[in-house]
Amino acid sequence: MAINNMKNLGRLILWLTCLVLPVAAQAVEVKNLYKASAIVADRSAQSLRQGGKAALAEVIIRVSGNSNALESFDISRALADPSRFMEQYGYNKTILENPETGLPEPVYELKVTFNARSINQLIRRAGLSIWARNRAEVLVWLVIEDETGRRFVNEATAPQVMETLQKLAARRGLPLVFPLNDLTDQLAVTPSDVWGMFMDPVVQGSERYAPAAVLAGKIYAPSATGNLASWTLHMDNRQNMLDSKGTNMGEILAPAVDYVADMLANKYAVTSSGGDADFIWLNVDGVQSLEDFARLTAYLEKLESIRQVNMGQLEEDSIRFRVYLESDIENLQQLLALDKKLIKISPQVPHAGVAISAANNSVGNNGVMHHKPAIPELNYHWYSTYVSAEP
Repeated sequence: MAINNMKNLGRLILWLTCLVLPVAAQAVEVKNLYKASAIVADRSAQSLRQGGKAALAEVIIRVSGNSNALESFDISRALADPSRFMEQYGYNKTILENPETGLPEPVYELKVTFNARSINQLIRRAGLSIWARNRAEVLVWLVIEDETGRRFVNEATAPQVMETLQKLAARRGLPLVFPLNDLTDQLAVTPSDVWGMFMDPVVQGSERYAPAAVLAGKIYAPSATGNLASWTLHMDNRQNMLDSKGTNMGEILAPAVDYVADMLANKYAVTSSGGDADFIWLNVDGVQSLEDFARLTAYLEKLESIRQVNMGQLEEDSIRFRVYLESDIENLQQLLALDKKLIKISPQVPHAGVAISAANNSVGNNGVMHHKPAIPELNYHWYSTYVSAEP
């Protein structure tokens, strides 16, 4: 009874804390999006082509955020000649166990860096989306069952499971975070909560981490037919469930990682609108110096949802930009909210000057004045002191 009272008290404290301290989804910059490696037998031209194809496929899926990207005709044709997209490559000699003989043998690890611009052009030509390098974090509550019972998976309790999960997530460019398992976590969420997929306490206990999504999973004890796992993804106040099975941990974990990555990319990835005249007005205040201006401009120019940025007007500490969109305005707002370098300070409103200008009106053949829709306008405050210059 005392334990239950302590648990309820802990959840009450956590709930009150969430009321006082509202949080927003966190984003991290994923490094090395355009780098991949593959194991090859030697340094021959044939091995380079085969290894390069595998590395290119991994990069395309990671950048597009689409596990089915390789089914595209344009992508499959590009995979036939991966060298066209390579920027540089090299080899590391290593020793790996042969899965057929169980004996160690020398192999080469082919490491490839692909040209980001060429990859992006290929993905857009195939009609696919670009998932920006700033990606939302997913909090993972994972419980494993074995002969000793049920326990949370972390570096101390199940290091091999953690290593496999992190490698799979890295292949997809999916940022995963795990609970600290401190007293607050222990009071808020128990292994029984996750095992029973009781998502109310799991979601409530996740608030302190401000994730974009919460993944709860349970891996059943091994059986004669292999391993089985069940998963629940909580995202945008909705829950989706799936099962996975396999003979090894990679086969069990991979479907969950792919599913979560596809879901996040479907929300945040940028799909080209294809229109050259799609632009909005973006008003930004808080620009106090030339350094602020340079950083702000660099930040906007590297956003995947923006095709082109032109400065329109400068007034004291505010700047008015004409922004040509690669996607739609909703996607741009999602990315800005995720990065938190620009803070929205007012709702979207049409610019008054544009709405009444003669350029926004035309006279039809019947002499009737036709009014064109006002150009969308967004207002933000610049709130960043550092912007990464990594391409």
